[in-house]
Amino acid sequence: RRDEEKKKSRKMERPMHEALKKIMSGNGVLGAMCVDADGLCLASEGDVSGIAGGFVGGLSAAVQQLRDSADDAATLCIECDSCEYLLQQSNGLCVLIKRRAK
Repeated sequence: RRDEEKKKSRKMERPMHEALKKIMSGNGVLGAMCVDADGLCLASEGDVSGIAGGFVGGLSAAVQQLRDSADDAATLCIECDSCEYLLQQSNGLCVLIKRRAK
């Protein structure tokens, strides 16, 4: 039974990992992370820390409060000297992308 659960879990995670790999192939992308509504890091690739999942989830929840309507997709951009972070929530999942500053 435990092996069945592991297989099911891997099957469910595969599309998420494939999506992150596709994001990572983007120009200047340094890292990407997918976080659930509770701040649990579900998957990450590249130069991002899964430990920050709770913080990312909290930021995402705060950004959702700024939307004009529930149909709006809010995106948060944090710019640093060397990189920028893009954060967006959709369908209960939050995606963080770290890329080189422009």
